[in-house]
Amino acid sequence: MPRRKRGGDLASSAAKRRKQKENRRNETEEEREARLQNQRTRMSTLRSGKSEERKENKSIEESRILKDNLTKEAFHYEPTKKYYDHKYVVIGKMNNICQFCHAKKFSKETPGLCCMNGKIRLPPLEAPPQEFLHYMTGETPESKHFLQNIRSYNSCFQMTSFGVTSTDTNRDKFEYVFSIQGQIYHKIGSLLPMPNDDYKFLQVYFIGNEKNEIDQRCTNFIGLKREIIQDVQRILHKYNQLIYIFKTTLDRMISDDYKIVIRADKRPRGEHERRFNAPQIDEVAVVIVDNENTSRDIIVQRRRKGLQRIAKTHRSYDAFQYPLIFLHGEDGYHFNIKQIHPKTA
Repeated sequence: MPRRKRGGDLASSAAKRRKQKENRRNETEEEREARLQNQRTRMSTLRSGKSEERKENKSIEESRILKDNLTKEAFHYEPTKKYYDHKYVVIGKMNNICQFCHAKKFSKETPGLCCMNGKIRLPPLEAPPQEFLHYMTGETPESKHFLQNIRSYNSCFQMTSFGVTSTDTNRDKFEYVFSIQGQIYHKIGSLLPMPNDDYKFLQVYFIGNEKNEIDQRCTNFIGLKREIIQDVQRILHKYNQLIYIFKTTLDRMISDDYKIVIRADKRPRGEHERRFNAPQIDEVAVVIVDNENTSRDIIVQRRRKGLQRIAKTHRSYDAFQYPLIFLHGEDGYHFNIKQIHPKTA
């Protein structure tokens, strides 16, 4: 229950009020103005404090609401929301270098996100063929042109298509940069196109005529040099193991029902079969008609309409999309990479 004032407290309060009134009657004009000014200052400070408190509470509430709704927020992005003010969204500039794998990282990115603080070490890439190295020097006109347009040259030879679940296409005019919302994925088609369809991506490698293959690439990508396309095309046909697998098995496909299966858990490139493969796992690639496959296997048919989505945990996920980095068709990340001790490995 609330505590009641006693008689002495009431008398004391009444005496204070009488004394206050007496002092105000006797104060000079300057004293009165100073008293009112102090009173206005106190009220202004009080109101300002309450206003800042309200703003802070509102910001905290908005942050809390956005935090609660961050689950799958990328799939239904709203421009009106101030994502850049949210501490769980803004992760800073990409100016940090991992001390273990030397990857560039955002300043607020989780420390072990790239390589688990050195516990995961990706297979090293093989050195590029000697005939490709002169394009990487930047000392000749051809090399400078190649490096300035290296993304276009990579797209010219990539074997899979790049896709996202949604993009921001509400533009009034053409722009070089577009917004991506949602999930990124790669898709692969059949080795040969359907009748009357053009050759695209992986299919271009199997046109069967070098000149026609170069013509198709030059048609697909304007502004690239024909002689460089021819040179890189010959290098990939000679050294890339994925292209070799497809070329050697395509001749064994007697109908469009046959398909090539690249197992997600195939043995690492260059290692002995019996060291890594379980007895029930097939070779790197096989030609079959009917067989059970896992969702992470890459299945390519001789001729088929439509695309297959590639699991990002497949060994060849990056090699299909970035053939100029993985010139030999090397393995990327996969589930069978064993953890190591970063200080003793």
